[in-house]
Parts: sequence; C-alpha cells; structure tokens
Amino acid sequence: MKAERALDLREILLYLWQHIVIIGICILVGIIGCIGATLIGSRNDLPYAASALIYFYTTSDEENADWSDQFAYYGNITTLSNVVVTSEQLLDKVIGNLDLEADAVELANRISVETVGGSSFMRLTVRGQEAEIAQRICNEILAVMPDVSASMTNLGVLQAASQAEVTAIARPGLTKPAVVGALLGLVLCVLGLVALELFDHSIRDAQDIEYYLDMKALSVIPANGPKTDLNFSEEAYRSLCIKLEGELPAREPFVLLVAGICESDQSAETAEKIFETLAQMGRKVALVDADLRNGNISRRLGLQKKAGVLEFLQNKIPLETVLSYRETPNCAVIPCGKLGQVPTEQLSSLETQKLFKALREKFDIVVVHTGAVILTSDAAVLSRTTDKVLLVACVGKTPIESALLAKEQMEYVKAPVSGVVLTGYDYKKARRRDGYYYAFSTNHR
Repeated sequence: MKAERALDLREILLYLWQHIVIIGICILVGIIGCIGATLIGSRNDLPYAASALIYFYTTSDEENADWSDQFAYYGNITTLSNVVVTSEQLLDKVIGNLDLEADAVELANRISVETVGGSSFMRLTVRGQEAEIAQRICNEILAVMPDVSASMTNLGVLQAASQAEVTAIARPGLTKPAVVGALLGLVLCVLGLVALELFDHSIRDAQDIEYYLDMKALSVIPANGPKTDLNFSEEAYRSLCIKLEGELPAREPFVLLVAGICESDQSAETAEKIFETLAQMGRKVALVDADLRNGNISRRLGLQKKAGVLEFLQNKIPLETVLSYRETPNCAVIPCGKLGQVPTEQLSSLETQKLFKALREKFDIVVVHTGAVILTSDAAVLSRTTDKVLLVACVGKTPIESALLAKEQMEYVKAPVSGVVLTGYDYKKARRRDGYYYAFSTNHR
C-alpha cells in the first residue's frame, strides 16, 4: 500500500473550515467549562482578608550586611515568623481568648506571613468568611505573638507595626478563564479532527483512486440529498455512459459488469442508473440482476418474486419468460429469481455464456450487476464472459485496503476493468478542491 498522500496547507485549512461548526462548539464548551471551574473554585475562597504589618525585633547587626545577605536574612525571618503565628501554641490561645469553634489546624490554613518587598517588615494576613471575625482574629494574634515568639525562639520577638485592616478579596476575573478555555477547546478539537483524518483509510475523492489504485476514476457521482440538484447525477451518469460507449466500436453489442468493491458501495443503484441513462439515450439495453445472493436490484424494482436468472441457469424456463420489459421501449430487466444457496459454478457454466450471447442478439448493451468483489467470487467469475467491468466505490465507506484487495482479485483473473465509479461525492464537503469540486460548485451557482 502506498504511503499516505501529503496534505498541503490549503487542504488542511479547507478541512478545518468544513468542520467549523464542530470547532465552534468545542471552543464554546471549553469556555463554559473553564469559567464554570473558576466560579466553582471561587465559591470555596474566603471573601475577606484582615492584614497587619509585623516585624521581628532582634539585636542582630543588620546595617553592615549587604543587600543579598539582607534578603536571605529576612527570608529566613519570614519563615520563622510564619511558623510562630501558625503554631498550635499561639492559635490555641487565640481560639480560647475569642471562644472560637474552629480548631488550630483549620485556623492555620487561613493564616499566612509574607515579606513586604526587601524590607524588614512582613504582612500578616488572616482570611475569613466574615470581615469582623477575621479582624478580631488578626488583632488577637498581634496581641499574643510577642510572648509566644519569645518563648519559642531566642533570636528576637515578633512585634506589631500596625493594626489589622480588612479588605474584600476581589473575585477572579472571567476573561482569562474564557481565553484559556477557548484555546483549550480549539487545540483539543483540532487534534481530534486531525487524528480522525489520519486514521481515516477510506476513499475520499477521485485522487485517492488514481493515487492508491492506479486506476481511472471514470465518473464521480454526487451524493443524494434533500438539497442536491438531480441534474448533477443525471449529467454524471450520461458522461459515464458516453465514455463507456466510446471505448468500443460503434454499435457493437457488449456486456458491462457492474460490481461494488464492498457491500455498501451503492453498486445496485449505480447499475440501475446506468441502465436508465442508456435507455434515455435510445439504446436497446437489458439489466441483469446476477447478484443471486442478495438480489438488490430485484428488490428495488419490485421483481423479487418473479423468475429470473437462477431459473434460466437451471434450464427451467426460456429467456423470453424471464424478461420483464420496462416502460421504455426495447429495454428489459432480468431479476435474480428465487434467492438461495447459489454455487459459483452455476455462474461459470455454459448456460451463463448462452444467456449473455442471447442478450447480445436482442440488445445493444447488457448491464449485469453482481455482488461485492471482496465478499464473493461472482464478479471474478462473470468477468470472464463480459466485455467491460466497472468497479464501484463510495466516498467515506470504501476502505483503501478493500479497494486494493478487489483490484488484486480482478487482476488475477485478468478482468477487463475499465475503471472505478465513485459514488456519494459531496462537493460542499470536498476535502480537496479538485476538478470535480469546481465542476459541481460552478454548476450549482
């Protein structure tokens, strides 16, 4: 299997643009998620903070120390001060004096000491749910910490430099979480889309057929949808039929075998549309449902209960009996007959050759539909008695590996494969701006 085709920047941007709605939803979800997490987290924050300046009174000679030594010195003092004000010895006194219900561990989590710049002052901060209680606790710590610090260390005494002041803590802004959420949603969505693209090994356009299979894409059939212009499909099938007729001598009867690579490749619909298009072009054409296991065409046309190919091959009825003529003059359908276990040998029997020979004498073109190439050997067997073989692939449904396997099987029996018909092509979602994209989009405008 060939290596994956390289994608240029235009293809990547086009692919992302096609999924702009999904990207937008992911960005919105990311924004909502980050804002929601921020708001939920802020609910647990204590809204008020009582703070005061304190310093460590010591007899150490600080004036002779250089700036780096002072910074290290005050850094160590800050650590020591934080240990003192959050100690159980100090907090038990504060809790007892104020008759608080909180324990020392819970109260210690709401207290912090930080250095103020490069000075010898430190800021004592007490957070609380209520402003008054936070202020009372902060003032009580200021009152009891000199005696406690003197008993805990011989380096000096912690002293208050100011009274406690209460401030309301601002709620976190939502701009930053929104930006972070948007970027997170965008990155994760793009990575997910790129991963899906890399792991998608299905045929997506005509270039994949030519690149991986080294075969011609004879036609690209637009996908059917409520907003699809039916003229697109009609013109595509008309162009296909003209190409097929152009490869053979004029007016020479021939048998065309249509087979899907996989079961989901819409080959029955393709064979039926080719039959109808040839009829509209004035050709005498017959459609043979040789898919004796599924009979998709017979079901589509309501002929599943009528005798057909199977009965003819078993020498039960003559050809004229199995022909179901359509409204279009000189056009007929041969249903598959009663479905059942059908040995492949029946399709390779002399009766099959007699059937095609008789149909050549009556019609200009015989369109034969059979089962998927990779599921049965019917297509390989019938290809020996047909003039052309047309493989059918579907955008997004036919794996490249299956297409390669089908090609290998048909090459092994030297089947006269003319090319591949690609169905289900949506030009609005075309991942590459190829000629088919421009053709359909220009007609649409």
